[in-house]
Amino acid sequence: MFLDPHAKIDIFKRSLPHWRQAGVRYFVTFRLADSVPQEKLQAWKIQRNDFINNHPKPWNNSDTQKFHEQFTNKIEEWLDTGMGTCVLADDKVSKIVADCMSHFEAIRYHLGQWVIMPNHVHVVVSPRPGFELEVLFLKRN
Repeated sequence: MFLDPHAKIDIFKRSLPHWRQAGVRYFVTFRLADSVPQEKLQAWKIQRNDFINNHPKPWNNSDTQKFHEQFTNKIEEWLDTGMGTCVLADDKVSKIVADCMSHFEAIRYHLGQWVIMPNHVHVVVSPRPGFELEVLFLKRN
């Protein structure tokens, strides 16, 4: 099951909003620290904050589409160009990541489809009850 807009949604804010809802699947992307140059990332953050300040919520469909085109999609484009050291392209390193993701399968979460790219990872994951999305892949216990 994916997000139900009519059910309770917990929204947390850090550097980005994170939406949490019990019993759903999440599409998660995590990246290497050097996958986007800091200068680009800082400029992107300034432009994103300007957009948010100039387009107060709630957004209409047009504003939402513009936001994703200018900001969400931009990060994905940068990741796909393969910037940074791209250590995940090394088979030994990507195996470590794959083994870590599989370690708590069916204990803390259920893994859906996933892919390890040279500088980032995409994964569909469903947390099991009692486990928060932020700590699913940490090797504790």
